[in-house]
Amino acid sequence: AESVQQTADEGYIIAGYSESNDGDVSGNHGDYDFWVVKLDNNGNIQWQKSLGGSSVDFAKSIQQTADGGYIVAGYSLSNDGDVTGHHNHYDYWIVKLDSSGNIQWQKSLGGNGEEIATSARQTTDGGYIVVGYSRSIDGDVTGNHGDSDYWAVKLDNVGNIQWQKSLGGSKADFASSVLQTSDGGYIIAGYSSSNDGDVTGLHGNPGDYPDYWIVKLNSNGNIQWQKSLGGIFGDIANFIQQTTDGGYIVAGESVSNEGDVSGHHGSTAFNDMWIVKLSADGLATNEVQSTKINIYPNPVKETLNFSEEVSKIKITDLSGKMVKQASASAKSVNVSTLAKGVYIISATTKSGESINSKIVKE
Repeated sequence: AESVQQTADEGYIIAGYSESNDGDVSGNHGDYDFWVVKLDNNGNIQWQKSLGGSSVDFAKSIQQTADGGYIVAGYSLSNDGDVTGHHNHYDYWIVKLDSSGNIQWQKSLGGNGEEIATSARQTTDGGYIVVGYSRSIDGDVTGNHGDSDYWAVKLDNVGNIQWQKSLGGSKADFASSVLQTSDGGYIIAGYSSSNDGDVTGLHGNPGDYPDYWIVKLNSNGNIQWQKSLGGIFGDIANFIQQTTDGGYIVAGESVSNEGDVSGHHGSTAFNDMWIVKLSADGLATNEVQSTKINIYPNPVKETLNFSEEVSKIKITDLSGKMVKQASASAKSVNVSTLAKGVYIISATTKSGESINSKIVKE
């Protein structure tokens, strides 16, 4: 079992995969099939469906849709049975079920490489957003940066591609979770060991250990901001959810104990759960200022410069804790001792005007 959700009738829908054809399971097509099970509120099976073909089919995500049916996402090597349109290797396999578990439509998405779908959600326009990763440079896939990329696909209400985006760098990038955000865009969480292309801020060496990689897209799939979160060892994000304050909560695992990570309980041979709360303020790297004074460079590594002298400099983290201050007039401030992250800087100009700006410390 890979995914579960409570349904509108207070029962539950579960998706995963099975190679059984007895007991609770019937209809297996060969090898592993998607296995979708509808339970009532006491956990009794109301119906179950084996979906797939004669090769392996793995379901990773299920959600009840507005019409009472279900959207199921995973990956498949089949091109028979319930599966048509297979490209090569694993494809994303997206299946729309009605409320009784009957297939309304299905789509195989991908190219000649490997595509693994991990998360699908219905969007406010009645379509769907699907993420996972891709190693293809052909078929339905364009823009691969090297190795595996996040692959985000926007479908209409019958599964036709409206747009698709390959996101990442020259090393391995794996998307795990997607959600449509309150502004109509999308937030994606997963992990990346790249530090080029679309990815900046990796804490370790490229290609060695991954960071959580959080990507915010607008409604057209263009990147608005991205964040690498973690330490020098492996950090893998599995799930993201928008919170009521407009920020995000991210859950996954980490073996790091430095950089953004603190409090690891064991050695770097063992993973801890790692939970990260991101605030709505300061997430975008775009500078937001209340003055025409230029503050540069941003992101910054060592010295932050002002286009004219300022005084009463204060730098706070996103929780409001002051991390640096200086009273004297100056045209720069050294921030080399600050940890990587997003901060708010305030200062006063000679004319008494107040400055408030977001800065990103690399």
